[in-house]
Amino acid sequence: MEAAKCTNHEKRLLIISHPLDLHAAMVSFSLKSAGYFVDLWHPSEFPAFQQISYCIENNTESFYVENTDIFKANYTSIWNRKAPIPAIPKTLHPLDIQSATRQSRWFLEYIQHLLRQCRWINPLESWRKAEYKPLQLKIAKKCGFKIPPTLISNDSFQIKEFFQKAHGEIIAKPLLPECIELDSGAVGAVFVEKLNESDLGNEQTLHAMPYIYQYKIDIDYEIRIVALGKDLIAAKIMRDERKKMSDSHLDTHNIKPFTLSSQVTSCCLKLMKEMNLEFSCIDLAVNKKGEVFFLEINQAGQFLFLDQALKNNNILKKFCSFFTQDLNLQEKSIKSLTDTVSNPEFIKYFKHIIQNTKNHEGLIPKTSEKSLKLL
Repeated sequence: MEAAKCTNHEKRLLIISHPLDLHAAMVSFSLKSAGYFVDLWHPSEFPAFQQISYCIENNTESFYVENTDIFKANYTSIWNRKAPIPAIPKTLHPLDIQSATRQSRWFLEYIQHLLRQCRWINPLESWRKAEYKPLQLKIAKKCGFKIPPTLISNDSFQIKEFFQKAHGEIIAKPLLPECIELDSGAVGAVFVEKLNESDLGNEQTLHAMPYIYQYKIDIDYEIRIVALGKDLIAAKIMRDERKKMSDSHLDTHNIKPFTLSSQVTSCCLKLMKEMNLEFSCIDLAVNKKGEVFFLEINQAGQFLFLDQALKNNNILKKFCSFFTQDLNLQEKSIKSLTDTVSNPEFIKYFKHIIQNTKNHEGLIPKTSEKSLKLL
């Protein structure tokens, strides 16, 4: 957990994430440099390496995180960047590990309701809604987006019938992304795989869990939209059929600025309002006929990689201004991603975060090592 830098600015901000999150580190470093109080909290160290207490006594209540000033201040904005995954002591009995995980996750998820009221990006109720992909699709359709024919099921008969209707042109993806470590040391997530007829033979696998099955879109290119309230920043991403994974270290050579149509803009703003989100990344796909399809909305999506491709946007600065609700911040010393990542002070700052985390078991070793080498 990184303590706030003392400044004279009246606003105080909190970022909730994990130690390897470059987005959280860059935003916190940039805002501290601009004179803000910023607390960076890593609940991924709770409960094994971090103690938290909430106390109600007489007419007072308090929220306490050991050895820090976290939550003792009145925050004006809280960025719930990454949902916490509890760090459970491995010395516990397997049954106790399940119980400790369930109790800790439940406690962390409801922290918002224990804190003083302030602006959350995004509110936890909205975060839960946005994480549920079946509901995403339902709301996106209501907001005017085109959705490919979709089946969410673990019924082998329904899946096989759906496969036949699509003449075998089906993609499959999990309801939650499955993250793995790539050989490069980056973190990858398997989002989409083509469903083959041979996959239908193992009914036990099909029954094991629900999956999302959709008619395959003949994609020409994709659109990534960063939504900062009503401000939409769009990028065109050319399709690379060789890649099956989304890599956190994205290749930006195939990314270009993009102007949204009024219809797509209207659909995006309706979707943000319907899901009560202040910030999100929206992914769309455009087929060879020019039809636009909704893929997903991610309330914790990555956006800094666009700073490298969209040179004149400085999305890091725009997000910091959005987070603080400070329009004058645009004139302050918030550098671009390229300038920030090469700043010796930022390198020192990020190394300090990674090297001082207590939850080493929760980090991916190669990714941690690669992050330090990149700096």
